[in-house]
Amino acid sequence: MRTEIALWAAGALALAAGCSRLGADAGAGCQTPPRIEAGHAGGWCGLPHELREFVIAHEHNLDFSGGEPSDAQAMEALSREAEQRRRDERARWDALRAEYRSDPSVAAWMTRYGRSQEWP
Repeated sequence: MRTEIALWAAGALALAAGCSRLGADAGAGCQTPPRIEAGHAGGWCGLPHELREFVIAHEHNLDFSGGEPSDAQAMEALSREAEQRRRDERARWDALRAEYRSDPSVAAWMTRYGRSQEWP
């Protein structure tokens, strides 16, 4: 299971790095990653780099299964890991919301995206 987590983390970092290169400068051919729904593509390139990285990692996290647990103990460990990921992600989202609440365009994008993820 540790190997799967390490592979997942490496993949998430590679995806984030690739997108950050694409979206580093809105004037230099920024592209919206395919994982971002069409409803959230508008304004993507104008978002702060750290917010784009967070969203890419979150979208990748949605597909994380952790593998097939071999027994009840493994299932419990996987459940704890998933819950911790959700808590960490939520805390980061809340911090980003607080940081960008005074930027109307970023705050509006975050509100739309947050609603789609059923985050307040």
